[in-house]
This record gives sequence, structure tokens and C-alpha cells, in this order.
Amino acid sequence: MLSLPENIKSDLNQFGLSPQELIFENKRKGRYNIIASDNGEQYFVKINDPDISEDHTQKFRKELEFYKTTKQSPLYPNYIDSDSNILILENLQVESLRHWIKNYIKYNGEGNDAVSHAFREFITNLKESIEQVYFTSKSIPDSICGEKPRDKNNIELFVSHIASNCSRLFTSGPMNTSRGRIEQKLGFLMRIIYIKFFKNKLFDILIDNPYEPRLEPIHSDLHQDNVLVDDTGEVYIVDWENCRYGFWISDIAFLSATIFALLRNHPTHFELIDDAISEVIIQNDQKAFEVFDWVRSSMKNAISTNRRFHHNPSYYQIIYGYSKVGIQVINMFPSIISKRNNI
Repeated sequence: MLSLPENIKSDLNQFGLSPQELIFENKRKGRYNIIASDNGEQYFVKINDPDISEDHTQKFRKELEFYKTTKQSPLYPNYIDSDSNILILENLQVESLRHWIKNYIKYNGEGNDAVSHAFREFITNLKESIEQVYFTSKSIPDSICGEKPRDKNNIELFVSHIASNCSRLFTSGPMNTSRGRIEQKLGFLMRIIYIKFFKNKLFDILIDNPYEPRLEPIHSDLHQDNVLVDDTGEVYIVDWENCRYGFWISDIAFLSATIFALLRNHPTHFELIDDAISEVIIQNDQKAFEVFDWVRSSMKNAISTNRRFHHNPSYYQIIYGYSKVGIQVINMFPSIISKRNNI
């Protein structure tokens, strides 16, 4: 029997569910992901302990509302049932994109850049999922995204939003070694310098570009652990608790960067993903492509300094990442005299 708090057991009991396996536990946030069963049928259950954190309780209920609103979709696990602090979904036979790619590399052989049929199927499915969520179906309900920010114009909001997401990709560990602590401090310093130049350059690009950023419902935490893949290559997007109004460029570029980090030693694989994502952007919002492509490239540079996202990165690859960031800062130097006053 799993060791769970009594109130969590009570939540499961009210649905007649018996806990089978603890998938994820965060006592600080009061979060539990559990495989539970009822009469031989297995379900994926997310449980929130409302006594731990009001902020995380609000986020949980936002995700609960997302699934109750969207109900059935090939893009997400199907909604089964819920209460105020429990969400029951179908139990898909899936793994995170991070683990799927790592297992794919292990099976195919480290350094083998020959692209399999299964990987091409995955790319097709990933492309279709991105297109449906952000362009064709636009399946994120407005009702769960809160109020639209109104204190700045959209260009200022866009630059601030993109820069904030990019800054998340810099070095964040490990801390338990001398090298790790040096990387942490170097990453912090590089992030401050980089984001200053990044913002000015992005303002310049927007001034000379026909793309007009629009606030829309977005996932806002789209990365390699919030995309799931099954054994046929089907793609599902999960963890919708951070939905808000924002800019799709930020979401898609961030996901692209995290995939790049895993496939940096397999360039043919990543180039196919890059091309597929580019095709989605060009077909659905061609004016945005130049801006998106620059943001994507910048995020790939930023994540190159962060071993947390990578698959078996070497010390030299991390140093190379810092050199790429440094070169980009030098190339962005003229933009320190920004044109943003013309906006």
C-alpha cells in the first residue's frame, strides 16, 4: 500500500479508486500524480492538497477547468471525472518527450543520425499537434487564461514575455560541485548581459518587421517534459495549469530549444523537426516567421549553456554554448542604441 496523506486517500476513496503506483510527489506543492485502479481499469490521477499552497491550488483548479471544458481531444489525455482537488484522466501508455528521445537515441545508437520511420511519424504528429493547439483549433479556452494585460502595448509585452522565457534557459545547476557553482555564477552573469542586448535587438527586429504580436491563450510552459509520446509516435500535451494570455512564438520557440538540447549530437533529426515547425509557422502566420526564427535561434543559444536540459552533454559542449552566446551578444551590440523609442 502506498504511503499517502489521509486526505489524499479519502479523495481516492470517494471515487472508488485504489492507488497502484506513485508517479510524482511534491510535498512542498501538495501535488501527487498516481496510477489508480477501479475494477481492473487503470486511470491517471492528479491530486492537489489544498492545505499546502493556495497558489498551487488555484493553478490546479485552472487545469481541472481546462480538462472539463475541452473534454475529449486527440491532443490530450481524455477527461474521466473530477472533484475540487482531484482530476481523473485516462491512463495513456506514454512517456515524456525527454525520455522518449533518450530511449530512441539509446536504441538507435549514440551518434547514429540515420532517421527512422518511427521518428518521422513522431515529427508529423508533433507538427499536427502544434498546428491544432496554436493555429487551427486554438483549443485553449479563453475562460481559464485570466485577464489580458493592459498596462503596456503589445510590442512591449511581447519583448518582455519572450525575454523572460529566454532567461529561463540559462544555466541552473548542478550546484554540488565546484564546476557546478562556477557554471551557476557564470550563467547568472551571462543571463543579465544577454537579456539586456536580447531585448534591444528584438525591439529593432519588430520595428522593421510587418508582424504585429497578438495576445492569445497559450500553454506558457511547453517543454520536453510536458509533451508525451506513445509507442506509435502519437503526441499529447499536458500540464495546462499555467495557461494564460501570451504569445505563441514564446511557447513554440521554447519547446524547439528544449528538443534541440536533446538532439544536438543528432543534427539531421533536429533539422527535420526545425523544418516541420518552420512549415507550420509559414503556412499559418508567415509575417511572424522572421521574428520566430530569430527568437528560436536565440533560445537555442541560451539553452546550450544549460546541462540540465541536455542528453549527456560534455564539458566542452557547455563551453561551446557559452561561446555561442558571447558571439551573439557581440553581434547584437549595435542594438544597444535601440529604436524602440520610435514604437
